[in-house]
Amino acid sequence: CPAGAFDWLTRANLAKIAATSAPGSATDQWGWRVREFMACLLQNETIGDIWVSYILAPIAFGTGLASFDDFVIGGKLIGLRKPDGIAVDGVCTPGGIRHILIGDADRKLVARAMMRSCSEDLAEYFLKHHPRVVQCGVGVPDGAAKAYHAITTLLPSFPAGHVPSPGELNNPIVLLSLDAKNAFNCISRQGMFDALFGTASKWYDEGEVAPGSTIDTPAILRPFLQFLAAHYSRDANLGYTARDTDGRLYVKGRAGVQQGDPPSSSLFSFGLHPVLVRTLDRFPGVYAVAYCDNVFLVGHLDHALACADDLVVRLKADLDLDVNLAQSWVHAPAWAHL
Repeated sequence: CPAGAFDWLTRANLAKIAATSAPGSATDQWGWRVREFMACLLQNETIGDIWVSYILAPIAFGTGLASFDDFVIGGKLIGLRKPDGIAVDGVCTPGGIRHILIGDADRKLVARAMMRSCSEDLAEYFLKHHPRVVQCGVGVPDGAAKAYHAITTLLPSFPAGHVPSPGELNNPIVLLSLDAKNAFNCISRQGMFDALFGTASKWYDEGEVAPGSTIDTPAILRPFLQFLAAHYSRDANLGYTARDTDGRLYVKGRAGVQQGDPPSSSLFSFGLHPVLVRTLDRFPGVYAVAYCDNVFLVGHLDHALACADDLVVRLKADLDLDVNLAQSWVHAPAWAHL
């Protein structure tokens, strides 16, 4: 483990992070909230030092309850209704249910401090590793705004009254958006951890990447692999309390990452990044801008469509992600005034 990798694991730092957590957040499976309960404990030097030594430090090192209790690595499962889809011919597509997991408060605090300690390094990697692949969802302040500005910089702009040339009309520069179905909950954990380790454990890219091959990813999160493995290397128990039942029902969580878990965006982006890089290397005229599971391609129409077609296949084969073509779209500025 590199020197200083766990310098953030102090009572004072954890107390500060707990005190700045969002107030009134939902309670975890034990009824705890980070700000209302844990911040008070950690402010007390004696109690806080004990809590860090015997509860929080074992979580950070991937030992303690998280190493064997499947409910500790899971949490409280609730369902929220998604908004209905846009009406087509007077018919709305039902929005369905969004599954939300509220994880253990101790784990959430540790993970939040852990990710803050390396957020700048993560941002540096995802923004600059590849000249045509930019990910703005990890460690980047105002990442959504930066993704928008990156896209608008790549797209052409036309003044009012501009008459597009035949070339602009027939093969314009376009923005192509790909929507993956339930991406965070479905992404292959094997693909994520292979990227974290920097070594392929299976065939990728339709046989171009063999087991044992190096995956070009940095070691930023490797000091925390025991923590990540404790929470994502086996099934978790997700507890759901239904209105018409006595007691708690358990659902197994065995794929993807838990949305709301502090490392989830980093894990997702690590899994996605090698797939984007390998695909974009085959299409030198196309750029990819991603904000976590929102992936946008910019390039001439023919190249962007070919790249998207290739990427759809690789996302399914390598990461078990299905692209919802009905929710994906193409925007061509040159067609806007037609």
